[in-house]
Amino acid sequence: MTLDSALLYRPTDSLILPDRRRFFPFKIPNSHHQLRHYISTSDPDRIYVAVGRIIYTIHISSRKREIITVIPFEPKCLTAGLGWIGIGGSENGDCAFIKLGDSGITSPRTRAAALDADIDSPLPLDLDPPLRRLPPRAPEVIVQEFGGSIVNSVTLHRLPAPREGLDHEDVAVLSNNDKTVSIFSLTRQEMLETIRHPICMNYAIISPDSKVLAAVGDANQIWFYHVRPITDEHGPVQDGDKLLSEWKWPLIKKVDLDSDPHYDDQCCFTIAFSPCSSLCAVGSQGGIITIFDMNSILNVDLEGYKAGEEVLCVFRSSRSFFDGGAVRCMTFSPRLGIYLFGLKISRVGVADIRQAFSRRQILNLDMEEEGLERIRTPEFG
Repeated sequence: MTLDSALLYRPTDSLILPDRRRFFPFKIPNSHHQLRHYISTSDPDRIYVAVGRIIYTIHISSRKREIITVIPFEPKCLTAGLGWIGIGGSENGDCAFIKLGDSGITSPRTRAAALDADIDSPLPLDLDPPLRRLPPRAPEVIVQEFGGSIVNSVTLHRLPAPREGLDHEDVAVLSNNDKTVSIFSLTRQEMLETIRHPICMNYAIISPDSKVLAAVGDANQIWFYHVRPITDEHGPVQDGDKLLSEWKWPLIKKVDLDSDPHYDDQCCFTIAFSPCSSLCAVGSQGGIITIFDMNSILNVDLEGYKAGEEVLCVFRSSRSFFDGGAVRCMTFSPRLGIYLFGLKISRVGVADIRQAFSRRQILNLDMEEEGLERIRTPEFG
């Protein structure tokens, strides 16, 4: 399927109901006109957010905020999951990995360093500077400088133990302006693999079933790689009390995506897999969304491949790029059969997977909307 045969749009207002809409007034500085990954909602009761160099947790149920730590560089992206927060920086491949416990704080290791950092960057709109403070026990923060340029995205994944007797392994997948996608082991604290590309890379993610790595960058193309444990003579690797597998990442294929003929900035900034890994969605700067059938990606032989066979559907976001329709982030709902995509300016789209993505709702994000609840978040303490 191509853009010329894109899905019909069947508008609806019933996927997301208008009641109980809440707004947390945080002022998040952003110096990059394309990167937008500054929040994460991987925890059902917490929102993690980078406000300048200060990393916050917003506790939704208690309606309070907590400073987790202060990082030593300007962030360009943030993600959270598996008990970690991963943050990418603006220069030299800067990354920070924050290890969280059940309470969100675990170790006093970096308290002194955090207190010495510059914390005079913009904060929540109602925050009084004298009240700025860190939690009594700051978390463990691991800062790495991997080289290269801007880290455009960080995603987190747990590689499963490939056989009995081995341990699972937590990894961070880094996309960099130096044209690389790198896989860094949080378990071993070492780089496992660096995959080079012909363009700057903007986003990469491993599928939930741990079988595929997908990556996009400054072109209307997507790369798919196998994620495979090495079971030959290399054998497992001992890391402390853990026995870990080595991994390899061979290319499956590169697929060209449809582009808007009226817009020539061919970039993609986000990918999402469905929870069962059967679908993969890609969003472009031009406001075009492509949905792939992953069974076709994995099963089609490279020699017999025909362009477009694995594309289930293609549709536009809701606006052109010139009107703020660039797709910046996306996710699949874990249980509800819906897919969400965030646009450049003040809109979120919701698509019904059960209706083959044709039934869609557009949410306008208006801070002055009638009935919108503005939630002020005092600090814990």
